[in-house]
Amino acid sequence: MYDTPSGTKTTSTIDVETGVAIKNVCSNWIHIEYKNLSGWIQSEWLCGNPVTTCP
Repeated sequence: MYDTPSGTKTTSTIDVETGVAIKNVCSNWIHIEYKNLSGWIQSEWLCGNPVTTCP
């Protein structure tokens, strides 16, 4: 996860296939919350359907 939508500073990492809460969207960046952490991630890293393979 990054501190801003521009992705300048990494704040934390989360495991693959981890459920997150989406808080906001800015272009192709998604503001997410996971446990006590929050930050921005590019939408290409999120997949809404765990049964399929997302691009």
